[in-house]
Amino acid sequence: MTSVRSPQLFTQYPGVESIAYYRKGGFHPIHIDDVLQNRYRIVNKLGYGAYGTVWLVEDLNSGRCAALKVLAAEASKGSEVVSEVAILRHLKQRQLSADGGSEGQEFLMEFFDDFKVEGPNGTHQCIVTEVLGPGIGADVDEVYDEDRYPIEIAKMLVAQVIRGVAYLHSCGVAHGGKRSHEVFHDKLISIFYRPSHWKHIVAYTWD
Repeated sequence: MTSVRSPQLFTQYPGVESIAYYRKGGFHPIHIDDVLQNRYRIVNKLGYGAYGTVWLVEDLNSGRCAALKVLAAEASKGSEVVSEVAILRHLKQRQLSADGGSEGQEFLMEFFDDFKVEGPNGTHQCIVTEVLGPGIGADVDEVYDEDRYPIEIAKMLVAQVIRGVAYLHSCGVAHGGKRSHEVFHDKLISIFYRPSHWKHIVAYTWD
């Protein structure tokens, strides 16, 4: 008796998250042109990480583009996510307050909104921020001839990191990393490239 093979229901493309991530407690299914919170229209996909996906969205209220991070349902319940949202709200409040101080504030990623969305896989925490570029550790050799930053650029980055961390301290937020690579690559601080200039942004990464 000849066995009949089941038809393949999907194709796993390189660089795309596994379909297995979309399960109970996992990722939230999203399609282009979906509208979340009656406000954020999905324009394109920016990427994904271990804990969720990131999308380019159009804010229908303001007309601006933003980055929407949608966390997996299980990750949305974690204490780290609760702390992340709390810190983002705290920093936003400090930026809005008259006595918050502004020195180093320009190096913070701009936080717009947060909310939760219900889906077939559970409840998902969503975070809306400004759209950023690739991280400092991403393919340096594609920007410069060597696999390291020119000394002039490196000095600028270090100075901006110091100013960004100093602003965090002024807001009562401390960085927990003990080594330099933790400062540059963990969930609190990342450096991003913008076409017009190099700028350090105190930011939560999407991983």
